[in-house]
Amino acid sequence: GFALFHMAYACRVMSDYSNGLRYAFNALEILKANGNVLGMYRVRNIIGIIYFYFGALTDALEHFMEALALVKNQNDANLETALLNNIGEVYREAGDLDKAMKYYKKALSISKKHLLDINTSAIYLNIGEILYLKGQHVHSYKNLMNGYEIISKHNRPLEQGEAETKIGRAIALQGKHEQAKSIFLTALNKLNTINNKYYLVDLLIEMGSLDKAMG
Repeated sequence: GFALFHMAYACRVMSDYSNGLRYAFNALEILKANGNVLGMYRVRNIIGIIYFYFGALTDALEHFMEALALVKNQNDANLETALLNNIGEVYREAGDLDKAMKYYKKALSISKKHLLDINTSAIYLNIGEILYLKGQHVHSYKNLMNGYEIISKHNRPLEQGEAETKIGRAIALQGKHEQAKSIFLTALNKLNTINNKYYLVDLLIEMGSLDKAMG
């Protein structure tokens, strides 16, 4: 069951979503049969993430909520904050920014309390995204930088690439086009090394917008 879970996780990182779901559901069946709660909520989280990438928000939310219900009695702050963050992501994608922010802030509070750097960084980035969507660009940039400063201390090219994409966009909004282009290229180099298409597409869209702005 756990071997299948890790295969699903690897597929998620490589954007091989169909195989990722297949491995994850096979893992879930085995772990449920054995009553392994730890495995069940970890697998449901991966299933939710893959559904989210597919744009199947209702299915994603269902699995995140199922996982959250399982994790609450397990004293697993790392996965609890990841799930709260992921639920916030679903609401953001659905356009309910206030509800998204509510889940992000709860996740941030737990992450900081337990000194969970990776989770704290991701949540700061997502709060920055909400503030960007609300037009609060100065506050957005501050949160993005908070997240980036934390993740820069770790060898996490996926998360660093995501952060640099969002920071580059914020810098471009300030009219600093060459600086934005430089950080976009740094992000591109990182994301190309891990071949994650989900974040790469976001980056390429931002790079295209910048090229248009630069004429």
